[in-house]
Amino acid sequence: MKKFITALILFAAILVFGCIHTWKITSLTDEITSLNTEIYAAVQQEDWQTAAAQLEKIQQIWDKNRLWVSVTISTTEIEELEISLKQSIEYAKLEDASGFTGEFTMFRLLLNHLPHHEGFDIEEIL
Repeated sequence: MKKFITALILFAAILVFGCIHTWKITSLTDEITSLNTEIYAAVQQEDWQTAAAQLEKIQQIWDKNRLWVSVTISTTEIEELEISLKQSIEYAKLEDASGFTGEFTMFRLLLNHLPHHEGFDIEEIL
């Protein structure tokens, strides 16, 4: 009976941790994604200062959640995201629209992939 209760407690802990992780990753990506339209609008209008400021906000959001991300997500994915974000920031500083668009699109795709890859998604289970 003690083994059953211990197993049940471990299962509940794993389930709770999984739900918290999914919620944190989803809220992180939603918070960052909400800034994407402003960034693309600024780039379309060639307002590079606004785009760079919004990218810095994304960098701050990422840094604020860095500890949780580094504990739960593989190092390879973190490096890909961070490199893509840093390159996007550099392209914005250089005011290079084509390079920025390509790199920021890559960052956005990597970011949007996180909740599906790291969280519980009913489509992947079925």
